[in-house]
Amino acid sequence: MKSNMTRSFSRIILALIISIVIWLVLMILVAGKIDPEWGDLVFLLWIKDPGLNYYLGYLIGIVFTILTIMFFGGLYAFLRRKTHSLTLWIAILFVPIYGVINLLVYSSQLLFVPQLIQSYSDQIADVRISMYLLQMIQLRAGSFMAYSSSLAYLILGIPSVIFGILLLKSHYTAKFAGSFLILYAVSCLLGVTGSALGNKFLSMGTMAGVVFFLIAMIFLFAYTRLKGQAKHDLPD
Repeated sequence: MKSNMTRSFSRIILALIISIVIWLVLMILVAGKIDPEWGDLVFLLWIKDPGLNYYLGYLIGIVFTILTIMFFGGLYAFLRRKTHSLTLWIAILFVPIYGVINLLVYSSQLLFVPQLIQSYSDQIADVRISMYLLQMIQLRAGSFMAYSSSLAYLILGIPSVIFGILLLKSHYTAKFAGSFLILYAVSCLLGVTGSALGNKFLSMGTMAGVVFFLIAMIFLFAYTRLKGQAKHDLPD
């Protein structure tokens, strides 16, 4: 990878790292306000006015989703120099699918859901309406939006595994990144399985996967910095 391409890729990774850290902090703060003992009505009333951290969290979520798409595009360009296999082409096709689903979920929570619940505020005591509204809330475990978000991360796990395996053949810092990309995919699979089975412990896999993904980005950032500063090319 030429030095200017390496620098550009490094900046994308750094921006992605920062956005993920901010998103994790904001989502932890938001989740801390949710009482597991809340009934449906209380949960809906809270979503009507969830506070600043909620809106900032989903705004940052949109940003890091876009940066993730850019990152995989850059990683694809890097790995394509080493292999032109059909597998690599197939892998990159899953990235925009992830992007569309995740952007729809996050943007709906930011721009649509609180306003939707506000418009039905006089009818949320109706069981049918409350069940419909709850399905639209991504923070509600077992909802349609929660499953959709988990599915998006699971789909991203496919290129993560493929790219991760290819990175295992690179410099040791890239090997670590590849390993954590694979762990990310496995964790997301466990998270979706846990959500489907109603297992709260396994359902945390998706969030754990985001942490593994963050660690992978840190190793890849270190690799691109080393590659950009080296007088002689590091092994790809």
